[in-house]
Amino acid sequence: MFDSVLTGNEVVGSYNLGLVCLSFVIAVVASYTALDLALRIGESYGITKKIWIGGCAFSMGGGIWSMHFTAMLAYQLPFEVSYDIWITLLSIIISIIASGTELFLASAKPISISKIALGGMIMGIGVTSMHYTGMAATIFVPHGDVLSDLQVTSDMRLLAFGISGITLFTLSFTIIASITQKEFNLLRGVKNELEVLVQERTKDLKALSTFPSESLDPVFRVDSNNVLIYSNQSGLSVLKYWEGEVGIEIPVPFIQTLNEVQFNGKRKNLEIHLDNQVFVFSIVSIPAMNYCNIYGQDITERKKAESKIEQYAKALERSNNALQEFASIASHDLQEPLRKIITFGNQLKHIPGNSDKRSEDYLNRMQQTAARMQTLILDLLRYSQVHTEAKPPRQINLRNIVDEVIEILEKRISETRGTIIIDSLPALHAQDFQMRELFQNLIGNALKYHREGVYPVIKIKSCQMENQHWKITVEDNGIGFDEKHKNKIFSPFHRLHGRSAYEGTGMGLAICKKIVDRHRGTITAQSTPEKGSTFIIILPGNVVANTTNHQTP
Repeated sequence: MFDSVLTGNEVVGSYNLGLVCLSFVIAVVASYTALDLALRIGESYGITKKIWIGGCAFSMGGGIWSMHFTAMLAYQLPFEVSYDIWITLLSIIISIIASGTELFLASAKPISISKIALGGMIMGIGVTSMHYTGMAATIFVPHGDVLSDLQVTSDMRLLAFGISGITLFTLSFTIIASITQKEFNLLRGVKNELEVLVQERTKDLKALSTFPSESLDPVFRVDSNNVLIYSNQSGLSVLKYWEGEVGIEIPVPFIQTLNEVQFNGKRKNLEIHLDNQVFVFSIVSIPAMNYCNIYGQDITERKKAESKIEQYAKALERSNNALQEFASIASHDLQEPLRKIITFGNQLKHIPGNSDKRSEDYLNRMQQTAARMQTLILDLLRYSQVHTEAKPPRQINLRNIVDEVIEILEKRISETRGTIIIDSLPALHAQDFQMRELFQNLIGNALKYHREGVYPVIKIKSCQMENQHWKITVEDNGIGFDEKHKNKIFSPFHRLHGRSAYEGTGMGLAICKKIVDRHRGTITAQSTPEKGSTFIIILPGNVVANTTNHQTP
């Protein structure tokens, strides 16, 4: 960097740039090596830990010493400088011992601030001692003086000595770090994972060990002689009913079931009624431990709920029986007087002297009212029979059902000059009579509520949904309705038009909804006035659809 000069009493030195840079490299490499090995020390035990401490101490101490003497060698004076070899060796020993002591204290578990502080103080003293010992080893040789071979070291020998120190340090780093970092990190990762798993498992085991005592339900343990060897607090409360306790035979109600479980090893449940409480005990055999565990549960509330459900079921059965009885009365007793009214009205029309217009009008009104009453009774009968007289469901093809309905409604289709277009329809597990009733009502309504001067066109199609249900639509081009009424139209007796405009009792769509509900489906409607309506039916299904198309003019 600049030349050394000797002028009078003043000495000006110079620096060798290459050696200065080398001292920095030595410091960096030594620091990295020390940190890397320090991690390994923390993960090691026994003799392995001592070996790592020794290697790390040699690397750190040797690195500090090499950096120090390389820096001193980089400082060049205008006269020869030599070093006392024994004092020089003492300085490196001080550096290594100080590094090893500091690492030992810093890695000792448990780690504490006092240990780290003590280690830092020892390291500081060691580095300072190494420095001043190294300075003490320096010998300045005036020009012309001759020293012994032991005291004199030429620049070349000093350089060789410094390079040897660097080489020795590098070699120790290479040897120690030859244990690949990849395997070391892998092992450390496995260790960390195992520690986490051990902690979690320990937590689970603690929870399991305290589970019986913490449980609000009774838990017992019984040995092969049926002697109770454990009971939690809840179990002791139950045992008071029989004056039982730990150390004596389990109460009599458990004995028979316990013997069966101990004999065949199969888990069994035992239900026991205690005053106002009901318990179910699950008895489990543990053959490896030669005892049985008994886990109890208070099912009093569940039993009360089951009792209420049973009462409701009986009440529902009585209601259905009453409805069936009503249906029988409606089909016979109520219709008979109406038939007589209609018959006698016809006879009155033919009696001489009763042919005036007023009498004839009264008779016509009487017969029309009786006919409407008869129709209403029949519709109520059909509505009640959706549940009371339904046959068991079976596999049916809806296409065949619709064809039968078209045949039934053939006269009305012809009179209205209607067209029915049938797309693919599925085969379903359903009740055939009710499916026929459903489509007869929907198609019949589409024919009835057609626009004046417009021939009715009815489109029936289906598609399978993602949940394997079938979506069936019945679309018409009739008078439609305001969608604010779309929920009311499925209520019994609900009509959107007067009797003078369209005949009927308002029961058709109510019957449709009840049929669809019984098949665990849904029915909704979409409509626009003077454009038409679409009825959407969703039904469960699990069979391939019939893809045949059909059009009925």
